[in-house]
Amino acid sequence: MIVTMLIAGVTISISYSSFRIINGQFKQYKDRCHRNYELVLFNKFMMKDFTNALRIIRKPHGYICQFSDKAIEYEFEDSFILIKSNLIDTLKLKIQDP
Repeated sequence: MIVTMLIAGVTISISYSSFRIINGQFKQYKDRCHRNYELVLFNKFMMKDFTNALRIIRKPHGYICQFSDKAIEYEFEDSFILIKSNLIDTLKLKIQDP
Protein backbone atom coordinates (compact mmCIF):
# COMPACT_ATOMS: atom_id res chain seq x y z
CA MET A 1 0.00 0.00 0.00
CA ILE A 2 2.75 2.47 0.95
CA VAL A 3 4.79 1.54 -2.12
CA THR A 4 1.76 2.16 -4.34
CA MET A 5 1.20 5.58 -2.74
CA LEU A 6 4.90 6.43 -3.20
CA ILE A 7 4.79 5.45 -6.87
CA ALA A 8 1.58 7.43 -7.35
CA GLY A 9 3.09 10.47 -5.63
CA VAL A 10 6.25 10.32 -7.74
CA THR A 11 4.19 9.86 -10.92
CA ILE A 12 1.95 12.83 -10.09
CA SER A 13 4.99 14.99 -9.23
CA ILE A 14 6.71 14.12 -12.50
CA SER A 15 3.51 14.78 -14.46
CA TYR A 16 2.97 18.16 -12.76
CA SER A 17 6.60 19.19 -13.28
CA SER A 18 6.42 18.19 -16.95
CA PHE A 19 3.20 20.16 -17.37
CA ARG A 20 4.78 23.27 -15.81
CA ILE A 21 7.86 23.01 -18.06
CA ILE A 22 5.80 22.52 -21.24
CA ASN A 23 3.37 25.27 -20.26
CA GLY A 24 6.28 27.68 -19.63
CA GLN A 25 7.83 26.83 -23.00
CA PHE A 26 4.49 27.40 -24.73
CA LYS A 27 4.09 30.79 -23.02
CA GLN A 28 7.60 31.84 -24.12
CA TYR A 29 6.81 30.73 -27.68
CA LYS A 30 3.51 32.63 -27.66
CA ASP A 31 5.16 35.81 -26.30
CA ARG A 32 7.96 35.58 -28.89
CA CYS A 33 5.44 35.12 -31.71
CA HIS A 34 3.45 38.14 -30.49
CA ARG A 35 6.60 40.32 -30.41
CA ASN A 36 7.57 39.16 -33.90
CA TYR A 37 4.05 39.87 -35.18
CA GLU A 38 4.18 43.42 -33.83
CA LEU A 39 7.59 43.95 -35.40
CA VAL A 40 6.42 42.66 -38.80
CA LEU A 41 3.27 44.81 -38.56
CA PHE A 42 5.33 47.91 -37.73
CA ASN A 43 7.74 47.18 -40.59
CA LYS A 44 4.82 46.79 -43.00
CA PHE A 45 3.24 50.11 -41.97
CA MET A 46 6.52 52.02 -42.00
CA MET A 47 7.69 50.65 -45.36
CA LYS A 48 4.33 51.43 -46.94
CA ASP A 49 4.42 54.99 -45.58
CA PHE A 50 8.07 55.54 -46.52
CA THR A 51 7.54 54.18 -50.04
CA ASN A 52 4.40 56.23 -50.78
CA ALA A 53 5.43 59.49 -49.05
CA LEU A 54 6.19 62.55 -51.12
CA ARG A 55 8.70 63.74 -48.53
CA ILE A 56 10.18 62.34 -45.31
CA ILE A 57 11.30 64.77 -42.64
CA ARG A 58 13.68 63.68 -39.86
CA LYS A 59 12.87 64.85 -36.32
CA PRO A 60 14.96 64.41 -33.16
CA HIS A 61 12.82 61.45 -32.02
CA GLY A 62 11.20 60.23 -35.23
CA TYR A 63 10.05 60.97 -38.75
CA ILE A 64 7.21 62.72 -40.54
CA CYS A 65 5.97 61.20 -43.80
CA GLN A 66 4.22 63.88 -45.84
CA PHE A 67 1.65 62.91 -48.43
CA SER A 68 -0.41 65.13 -50.73
CA ASP A 69 -3.43 64.98 -48.43
CA LYS A 70 -2.07 64.01 -44.99
CA ALA A 71 1.00 63.56 -42.80
CA ILE A 72 1.93 60.57 -40.67
CA GLU A 73 4.29 61.12 -37.76
CA TYR A 74 6.40 58.39 -36.15
CA GLU A 75 7.70 59.09 -32.64
CA PHE A 76 10.23 56.67 -31.16
CA GLU A 77 10.37 56.35 -27.38
CA ASP A 78 12.22 53.85 -25.18
CA SER A 79 9.44 51.30 -24.84
CA PHE A 80 6.93 52.21 -27.55
CA ILE A 81 6.47 53.77 -30.98
CA LEU A 82 3.68 56.28 -31.48
CA ILE A 83 2.14 56.64 -34.94
CA LYS A 84 0.13 59.83 -35.38
CA SER A 85 -2.16 60.48 -38.32
CA ASN A 86 -5.95 60.76 -38.43
CA LEU A 87 -5.92 58.00 -35.81
CA ILE A 88 -3.23 57.57 -33.17
CA ASP A 89 -1.78 54.08 -32.82
CA THR A 90 0.81 52.81 -30.38
CA LEU A 91 3.03 49.80 -30.90
CA LYS A 92 4.73 48.44 -27.81
CA LEU A 93 8.19 47.58 -29.11
CA LYS A 94 11.37 47.67 -27.08
CA ILE A 95 13.83 49.87 -28.91
CA GLN A 96 17.50 49.03 -28.59
CA ASP A 97 20.60 50.39 -30.25
CA PRO A 98 22.12 47.90 -32.73
